Amino acid sequence: MTVAAVPGSLVLAGILGSPASTGFLVKVLGQKYPTDRWLPSNTSKNPTSPINHPSTTMPPQKTGYLTEFEKGRVVALRKKEISFSEIGELLHCPKSTVQTFHNRFQKRGDANTLPNPGRAKIITTRTCRHLVRESKKARHQTLSELRNDVAPHASLDTVKRALASVNIKK
Repeated sequence: MTVAAVPGSLVLAGILGSPASTGFLVKVLGQKYPTDRWLPSNTSKNPTSPINHPSTTMPPQKTGYLTEFEKGRVVALRKKEISFSEIGELLHCPKSTVQTFHNRFQKRGDANTLPNPGRAKIITTRTCRHLVRESKKARHQTLSELRNDVAPHASLDTVKRALASVNIKK
């Protein structure tokens, strides 16, 4: 079957027959990828039986984010009513990744990944202003005394870094 284009100019691939019948897994833009490409070769001096070895019994799993190409394939293959687990096997990624992306795509209607907010700052802008004010008011005060008075939850290095950001050295 051949997959049609998806809005958002995502690149898509056509899928050939089963790997056993053709010897190839996926045809992408005229390039053929053999199915054994993903299987590691046995390079050890002590050969082990490949039967029931983890590298041959389970497909390799990919980590990280889906590429734009893979996102397009997920959307197109789901339109063809292919299951999440089959799509995961084709893309060499977990079924849950495919399912999560597709549910998010249906909810938002957009394939882009939103930026992550990250960890909250230990010293907020308000606490930083308080540190600056107190350090200017009591110039003789040591860094550890200043930290104990204003921001006891922060480390000395964090307080020092916050003061250094406004050109105050203690």
